[in-house]
Amino acid sequence: MPKFKWVVLYIVAAVAAIILFSSFEAQFYFTYAATINLSDKMMMRAYTNDFSNIASDGSEITVYSEGDSDDMITTFKVKLYLLDYMSYPTDNTFDAATKTAVENYQTAKGLTVNGMLDAPTQEALNAEEIEYVQGHMTSAIIPYQETLIELGYLAEGSQADGNFTQELQTAIESYQTNNSLTVTGTINKQTQEALSRPISEQTPATPAEQ
Repeated sequence: MPKFKWVVLYIVAAVAAIILFSSFEAQFYFTYAATINLSDKMMMRAYTNDFSNIASDGSEITVYSEGDSDDMITTFKVKLYLLDYMSYPTDNTFDAATKTAVENYQTAKGLTVNGMLDAPTQEALNAEEIEYVQGHMTSAIIPYQETLIELGYLAEGSQADGNFTQELQTAIESYQTNNSLTVTGTINKQTQEALSRPISEQTPATPAEQ
C-alpha cells in the first residue's frame, strides 16, 4: 500500500509540473503572437513566399519597376551612374535604360535579376562606397570642393558645383600628398574621411599651390 501511495503521488506531481510548464509556454506564445503582423498583405506574402519588398531588418520598402516615377528612383539612378551602369540621370522616371542598368547591376552582384529596385537591390546600392573620379557630377562632391577651397587647394571663388573637373583632380592630388594619403587623384573613401575632419586637423595648401 505505501508503495502504491508513492506511485500515485509521483503521477500527480508529474501532471502538475506538465500543467505548470504548459501555462508558461502558452503565455509565451500568446505574447509572441501579439507581436506578429498578420495583415492580409503579410499573410499573402508568406503564402506566396514573396518577400521582395522586405528589407533585412524586417521593414517594408517600396519596390520600383519600369514605368514608376519617384524622387527615390533618382537617388538610385545617381548611384548606378556613379558606378558606371548608366549615363547621368535627368529625371525621376524608371525607364528602359534604368531597367537595363538595374539588371546589369543585379547580375554583377549575384542578385536575382528581375530588373526591379527590390529590397535586396536597394540595400546593395545603399551599401556601395562610391569613389568619385574625374567626369563625375553629383551634389555629393560639393562639400569636398568647399573644404578644398577653404584649405586653398582650389582658388578662392572657385565654383563648388559638384562637377569633378581636371582642376579638382589636381587639387585632390596636392591635398593627398600634403595630408599623407595615397595619391589617387580620386575622392576615395580614405580621402572622403580626411576631408570630413575638422579644418584644424587638415594640412592646408602651401603658398606655391594656392
